[in-house]
Amino acid sequence: MIVTVTVNPMIEQFHEVPGFAAGETHRPESAASVVASGKPLNVARALRDLGEEVVAVVATGGSTGQEILERLEEEHLDSRHVRLAQESRRGFTVFGGGRTSTVYGPAPGISDA
Repeated sequence: MIVTVTVNPMIEQFHEVPGFAAGETHRPESAASVVASGKPLNVARALRDLGEEVVAVVATGGSTGQEILERLEEEHLDSRHVRLAQESRRGFTVFGGGRTSTVYGPAPGISDA
């Protein structure tokens, strides 16, 4: 079994915005796709898809943390969580205008407790 550890996961929205330019107003033609993200979660997905037995350990807090866990369950990605006192982060990525721009929300603090 392989264990991945994601201390700072987030809910990420992916928007396809043809002709995207900073400083302009845009209205995407389709709804954003929404996933629980974080590099270790991506590794866990890839390992699972390759047939490996994997467990993703994630640190989550608040309603966003609950949404992360729900999305992992929907994906059938085996996970365990460590509860945080602070809210997990959210972010978004925009694909368009030949570029990709990502905005990460502030990370929750993690204490030894």
